[in-house]
Amino acid sequence: MADQAIALRQVHRMSLGDALIAGTALVHKRPLVTHNSQDFDWISDLAIIDPMAALE
Repeated sequence: MADQAIALRQVHRMSLGDALIAGTALVHKRPLVTHNSQDFDWISDLAIIDPMAALE
């Protein structure tokens, strides 16, 4: 997970926390559930679920 987080930070300026969250989701091949999807939209291999989207 740490290797994936480092790679994400090298490609795009993002916080360490966001990089660890996204890296964890990528390594485990799981979707990332967040309402803050705009911070992760640039990661093409990352599936994002916005639980608040249905309420809007």
